[in-house]
Amino acid sequence: MIRDILPISVALICPHLNSYNCKCRKPNTGLILKYRSLFPKACEKELYVGDQATDQQCSEKLKIPFVMVHNSTSIYNKIDSFLEIN
Repeated sequence: MIRDILPISVALICPHLNSYNCKCRKPNTGLILKYRSLFPKACEKELYVGDQATDQQCSEKLKIPFVMVHNSTSIYNKIDSFLEIN
């Protein structure tokens, strides 16, 4: 389970449809900026894990290392590799 190697303590979710054009829906950065304001020290170690191009675009805007995953096996392998490097 992902929580075994990467503890998750909070989840921020954008409830808007694409047509709303909000600041929090990826590839916009509103949710991450909100998280950073709530937990300023947490952004010292960030990793963006996603499965869509919009995830990668969002991570690039904020210069967050990005891991593209395609299934649950690939996420374990890629996160393990990232944790070993950092």
